[in-house]
Amino acid sequence: LQRLALSGRWLGADGMAALAIAFEQGCCPALQRLELDRNALGDEGAGALAGALKHGLPSLTWLSLALNSITARGVAALSVVRVLRRVRQLDLRSNDVMDQGLAALFCEEEGAHLQ
Repeated sequence: LQRLALSGRWLGADGMAALAIAFEQGCCPALQRLELDRNALGDEGAGALAGALKHGLPSLTWLSLALNSITARGVAALSVVRVLRRVRQLDLRSNDVMDQGLAALFCEEEGAHLQ
């Protein structure tokens, strides 16, 4: 499986936590593209995803998190685990990321290659 499209499924933080467990346990090691836009993940869901990205999904290069009510706090959770070394395209449209979230993404060299 190289692409997983779960846009608009309203997973929420609990659904993301369950999915994150599967990813952490080695599910989908060849996954390159993950579409999670419009899932009401919030910062809690972003944090769960960050944990999954730290331990799983080694091939991921494209991540869509648009329209998920993610704030700077959720983006900071993603940037702390340095997942951006692998991800080449990150979609955070229509979230409440603000300047603090962008700073978290781009304060390290890892974010410089993002589109």
